[in-house]
Amino acid sequence: MSFIDDVLKEKNDTSLTADQLTQIKTLLLKELNEKVNTHLVALLSEKDQLELDELLNKNVNDEELDKFFQTKIPNLVPEMTSVLLNFRMDYLYTPVAKSEEILMPSPAPISH
Repeated sequence: MSFIDDVLKEKNDTSLTADQLTQIKTLLLKELNEKVNTHLVALLSEKDQLELDELLNKNVNDEELDKFFQTKIPNLVPEMTSVLLNFRMDYLYTPVAKSEEILMPSPAPISH
């Protein structure tokens, strides 16, 4: 989770309470895991995806899954680095909408 901690420190959002920070860490970790999983599965061939499904159905441990991906994706480290860098960029440089913008409904149409 240190990657998430580092990204949050870099963002330096001083308006967050400790409770909010804990919730955001959990959400960011979940989002990052989804992005990594989606990216890695997309790199697999159809045959390898079926093999992965079989492994997941057998509830193999994380070490076996790591070995599977290392075997099937020869450039795994650069691919993982790419996902992490993109995630970091998206989080750090996506503007946050002002609370008024989020809460304000769009104006009702005017009919004559």
